[in-house]
Amino acid sequence: MKKIVLIALLVAAGCSKKGSSGGGDCDAAMAKGTDSLLATVKSRAGSPQMIESLSEMVGKMKSTLTQRCNEDKWSAEAIDCFTKLTSQAEMRGCEQKLTEEQRNKLRGEMRQLMGSMRMGPGHPPNLGGSAAPPPPGAPPARREVPRRSLGRCADPNVSGCIVPPVKLKDVRPVYPPNLRDGNVEGVVVFEGLLGTDGRLKDLRAVGSPHPDLERAARDAVNEWEFAPTILNGRTVDTRITITITFRQP
Repeated sequence: MKKIVLIALLVAAGCSKKGSSGGGDCDAAMAKGTDSLLATVKSRAGSPQMIESLSEMVGKMKSTLTQRCNEDKWSAEAIDCFTKLTSQAEMRGCEQKLTEEQRNKLRGEMRQLMGSMRMGPGHPPNLGGSAAPPPPGAPPARREVPRRSLGRCADPNVSGCIVPPVKLKDVRPVYPPNLRDGNVEGVVVFEGLLGTDGRLKDLRAVGSPHPDLERAARDAVNEWEFAPTILNGRTVDTRITITITFRQP
């Protein structure tokens, strides 16, 4: 009788261990996966500034993945999948191993992350966007953004004064209709120059999950208009990074 009880306890302990996904598993798995993803991204980046910007983004992505994994108690299968990340496409596949609620939480936080915008001395501005399907027959959505006040930076005699660019005309990219049945999603990343005329130029795609997504993103971005960067009272050209996140409608 004692033997039977002992065997039952051992079997129960083994099952419990197999089904658990502790915080240590999440931390190590997300760190390993995002490190692999960052290595892939770095190999395709075109400049040190681009590498720095993408490294920061992947670092924030790791924090988000780890938090969601721990708090939402992802399955062992999902955790194992995220350990092997090397691309955005693989991340989409790993998301399918989550429950619908877990997936929606993760995508919501990732959307906020990818759509973030930052600007600072020594950094190219990182402008985010996202694609959403317009009503049938409707043109791409546009919105006008009020112009900024330059304050003391309008004075050319004031040194060390930087005013970041502001988007004045926004055109949202349209998800390509021909991809709607293929579950194609991901982030298109451009690197280029924002000129003193407020238009983007020399755009180069440094990351894209599909050529049609890249084309749709480029068509929209080429119509964007900005109030240019101002340094010491004068407009200047600025290196810029743009990320466009596509989700299947």
